Amino acid sequence: MLLMLVLDVVFYRQRMLGDASFYLFQVVNNEKFNIEHLRPISVVSQWIPLLLTYAQAPMQWIMVSYSFNEWLYFFLLFLILLYGLKDKGGVIALILMMIIINKENWYNPVSELIQGGPLLIVVISIFRREHLKWWHYVVSLFCLGIIIQSHPLQFLLVPMMFGLLFITEERPKWTKYLIVAGFTVAMVVIRYLQFDDYEKNPDSWSPLRLQELKFGPFVEYIIKHYFGFLVIWIAVIVYAYHRLSKFKALAAAGLVIGFTAFIVYKTGHLFMDNLEPFERYLFPLSVAVGWLFGVWVAERTDRIGKWSVLGILIVALSVDTILLMTTRMRSVLAREDRMNVWMTYLHQFPEQKFVQRNDHFYTRSYGHDWTILNETALVSAHLFGGKHTQQLIPENAVDKKLITEASEKPEVYFYSPWWLKEGITFNPHYFDFKPGKVRFLNTDSVQGHLPDSFFHAIKIEAQFPYPMWRRMNNYIPVVIHNPHQTPIYSGHGKEQVNLSYSWEKDGKIIIRDGERTRLSADVIGSMPQEMKIKPPDQAGNYTLVLDLVYENKKWCGINARYDVKVW
Repeated sequence: MLLMLVLDVVFYRQRMLGDASFYLFQVVNNEKFNIEHLRPISVVSQWIPLLLTYAQAPMQWIMVSYSFNEWLYFFLLFLILLYGLKDKGGVIALILMMIIINKENWYNPVSELIQGGPLLIVVISIFRREHLKWWHYVVSLFCLGIIIQSHPLQFLLVPMMFGLLFITEERPKWTKYLIVAGFTVAMVVIRYLQFDDYEKNPDSWSPLRLQELKFGPFVEYIIKHYFGFLVIWIAVIVYAYHRLSKFKALAAAGLVIGFTAFIVYKTGHLFMDNLEPFERYLFPLSVAVGWLFGVWVAERTDRIGKWSVLGILIVALSVDTILLMTTRMRSVLAREDRMNVWMTYLHQFPEQKFVQRNDHFYTRSYGHDWTILNETALVSAHLFGGKHTQQLIPENAVDKKLITEASEKPEVYFYSPWWLKEGITFNPHYFDFKPGKVRFLNTDSVQGHLPDSFFHAIKIEAQFPYPMWRRMNNYIPVVIHNPHQTPIYSGHGKEQVNLSYSWEKDGKIIIRDGERTRLSADVIGSMPQEMKIKPPDQAGNYTLVLDLVYENKKWCGINARYDVKVW
């Protein structure tokens, strides 16, 4: 857990993606908790950033606190389970759950479903006690209400967890289960009546999802990313076989298999496409399996040599998780560097709202970019101290009608990817928005007919911080210098202009047409961006020649030459 705290603090910027940037922007700007879809559990990850906002602390402090606030919540529940409830099984379940969460969701630390999971383990731990007092019921039912309110899928997770608790108890007391059942049904009905359009979306229950299941990617995803999870699952089956009666073992297996079938039905077609299958469906299953495994290990502590088996398992899962996180870290770090460079570049322009085509900004896929306009507002406050706040708006991430309206009405602002606001008040300590028109960064125009002398004055400056690797795409930072008053237009509507390259060895061209990289924006002055390059298949020393190419028309003859070592 201490290692995760260090990672949360060191890599705080890399975690401000997707929902995280959207939620934090609302907290800082409105100076109040941001409770989406009436899910109050969000408070656990927002209270420290909110206090720092009241204190007008630097944006960096607020981002850091938002990154580790969820960890602090987990740690407090860890202490309650370990010292307050003295539940070794609950502690093991919490640790395993935290490892599994970080495996897939570390870069998006705002899921209300996941935040409700550890609290459910605490509630289950209380109900496992031999003698329950009236205040146990008050505290547990209050927490249970928060859990059910936190996410609709808790409607399934809560009954499954209490079903497993009922099955694993030798002499279950019907009274407490009837109280829980009655309270759960009442809360589910109340929560259902509060559903908004997002939560009522009928498309998510379409039978076509089962028909679209990709069995190959589904199995590959599970084996590749959840081998350790499968080991735990097998241990649970062993536990059920040896610890329970055959009927109870079948019932426990039926609950787990039934939930797995629901996972396949609900999101089988999405596996390997995004995080939704894990965040919304595999996670609830991991809570149940983790808790069962925790109980099994806690009850057999003396038989397994002072936690040695558990320690090996946790270390193995932790190493696997950290390897996956660090593998993704390379692209996320590149994304952050790209973002900082771009916000610095845009800071020279008087406009504050910039629309950019997605395929021009993203040299490579990063994910979690649908709320980039909220993220760039936060990054502006981080880099420039709230002076001249700017938003980068991916064209395909918002409704084009909103972009049209924003371009025609200077007083309209993008408050989120879904709506505009007019005449709103921004928190002046962090955001400096003034009425102004939108600047479109990718203009469609024809320039391929311009004389060679125009292009020969253009320079492409590249940096090679490390040797290039063969048989894979390499991404290098470049700066395009345009000395002319006329921009180099980057739109692909009327003609296509790209960055490209050729490879030479010993003065001979060995690769003539390299990979294409679109210009990120119209080049005015000096524009930094990333360029995708694939080296030759053989290691050695080569000459890389960079150029601009107007497709089906001409190469521009800029010919920026660099000696490169390929490994």
